[in-house]
Amino acid sequence: MHAEKEMKTGRHKTGAKKGGAARWSLLFAALFAVAFFSAPARPLHMTEALAQVPPPIPGVPTDDLYIDTVLKPKYAALGIPNSDALIDRLRPSLLTQDQGGSDALLGRFFDDTGGLTLAEALDFADTTNNSVLNPPAVPGVPLDNAQIDALAGQLSPPYSAAEAGQIIDALRPALDNMDAGQAQRLIDAFLDASQGMDFDDALALAENLGSTLDTDNPPEPPPDDTDPPDTGSGPPVPGDTDYECDDEGDTETTPSLCDAQHVDDLDGYMLGYWIPAYQNMTYQLSVLMMHQISLVGYLLDAKEQLEAQRLFRQLAAEAHRDYQPDTLMCRFGTNIRSLATTEAKAKANTRLLNKALMDREVLAANGSSSVGMEHDFQDRLRQFKGTYCDVNDSNQYLGGLCDTGGAANRVNRDVNYATTIENNYTLDVDFTDAVTTIDEQDIMSLAKNLFSFGTFTKIPEKHLVEEFAGDDYQNTRTLNAIRSVARNSFSSLVGMRATGTGTVGPFMRHMIAEMGVPDGEIDQFLGENPSYFAQMEVLTRKMYQNPAFYENLYTTPANLARVGVTLQAVALMQNRDRYEAALRREMLTSLILELNIREHQKDITNNVLGGVSKLFANPPP
Repeated sequence: MHAEKEMKTGRHKTGAKKGGAARWSLLFAALFAVAFFSAPARPLHMTEALAQVPPPIPGVPTDDLYIDTVLKPKYAALGIPNSDALIDRLRPSLLTQDQGGSDALLGRFFDDTGGLTLAEALDFADTTNNSVLNPPAVPGVPLDNAQIDALAGQLSPPYSAAEAGQIIDALRPALDNMDAGQAQRLIDAFLDASQGMDFDDALALAENLGSTLDTDNPPEPPPDDTDPPDTGSGPPVPGDTDYECDDEGDTETTPSLCDAQHVDDLDGYMLGYWIPAYQNMTYQLSVLMMHQISLVGYLLDAKEQLEAQRLFRQLAAEAHRDYQPDTLMCRFGTNIRSLATTEAKAKANTRLLNKALMDREVLAANGSSSVGMEHDFQDRLRQFKGTYCDVNDSNQYLGGLCDTGGAANRVNRDVNYATTIENNYTLDVDFTDAVTTIDEQDIMSLAKNLFSFGTFTKIPEKHLVEEFAGDDYQNTRTLNAIRSVARNSFSSLVGMRATGTGTVGPFMRHMIAEMGVPDGEIDQFLGENPSYFAQMEVLTRKMYQNPAFYENLYTTPANLARVGVTLQAVALMQNRDRYEAALRREMLTSLILELNIREHQKDITNNVLGGVSKLFANPPP
């Protein structure tokens, strides 16, 4: 059956091509002769050239003559670059079309390749040939011979190419009536059933499947040896009968099954009408059931699709909600960005202030105490009379001592710790530069009164060689070391209040202004460049006194969690400062305890040494 189909279709196509080529050869020869002898002397305009191209005739196959004499001149007249080369590359596809189809195919091809290079257009032509010459299988459309032959590739391995071809030929009667999906299921079923078989058994299985599933030529049923022999002129009568058919056919007492003509008519009706009708009904019911099942599948697919879309949109909405930062987070990020730099600057000021105070106590050169205690007293007294003296102190008793009295904002700042340091969040102090400010002078004056009010007298060099000088010098160094612990706490307090970098000054001023504080008081509170102490005061205390902070918490859970993490980070920084302060306090407490028990330790040492000396003076008998 397959070979017969191929012969029919092949003869029809070949005959059509040959007949069309012969007819069109004569027609084109006549057209060329007329065009040659009647051509004008001037070159043809493109519109005139296209007008002389004969229109395509639908239903007439395309041949080489039509391509070379009609299609190529037409598209060359249109000015398409490399049209001849591209048409030659598309020739296999054009020969499968009629004249109208080939002309339409070229029109679509040149539209798609308008902006491509020659190499890209040639590749696109190869792709077009492949799609035209090897069209993909369409569901519901029976396979053709080329598509059936291509199925052999799925059988190799486990079979060789030759064996796979024989198996496909054996399955071909069944595959002729199948579409791509049915053929794939048949190939899969065959591969599953033929596992472990040798080639002969597998080929026999393929022949059995091919003949069984061939609906056009079903296999004949095997003869039934149990049928009773014919009696009379009628066919075999099934079952247990108690009558006989005579040679003359049906009688009054003989059933009509004895009538051979009647039985033949019944066979004809059964095979010609009833069985095909029931088969068609079964097929129709199967198709309708599959169609109804497909409708249910469509509903399920739509349900899953809509649920997936809803989930995607829900997740997208949550992402937009959660990943949109709140202004409160921006406030934290803005007001904390210079905190590390300001802390480093505060520690640098602490070290420099410590060094300056230490240089004074050890009588370093180029200082007020470098000559000795008397020079240090004179310098401090001169500064007190001109800067810090208050004529109203001690019932105006100091009026005779003060020159003119100090400025109102600086009196007694050399002895008043609260006014000089404690009440200021930011001091105009920066020991890292060469500029001396008023706050720096006040702090140094206060430190001179708090630590080493009277410095040691400078020991002459000739006394240092004496035996007693070593103990005295060691005692002075010990006292300087003990004082350095207290100086470190003082310097740390000043360093934390030293001016910062100025990066967050405008932003913190805005936060304090939102709370209703006037600009003048903001300057008094923060200063121009807030210190580390002032920044931590705002971040750990002041900003939470504004109701707007709590209003901004009514946003998304994600932003609320971010704010919580930020507050934990600020709390860690604050706890670190408290821990360092606790270490300084612990060191001071331990030194106070050491100084308090030193006298008792001296008494115990003297008693022990006195007892030992007595023991050596009066040894036991």
